[in-house]
Amino acid sequence: TAFIDIRTSSEVLWKNFWNTNKAIVSSERTDWKKNDAERRAVLSQYLIKSTGTLKKNGMTSLR
Repeated sequence: TAFIDIRTSSEVLWKNFWNTNKAIVSSERTDWKKNDAERRAVLSQYLIKSTGTLKKNGMTSLR
């Protein structure tokens, strides 16, 4: 059915997204700052991907 096809496609897309996009955090920061920076980077990546409305311009690239 169409629902199963869409669900399967979505599962593949998100699995690929989370397994190929990594946050890069500077090792020069203290632990709490690293954790916060990574949290913000991951949240930003998720929000950009989930909305799907931003044009590719180099600033929005997730790779």
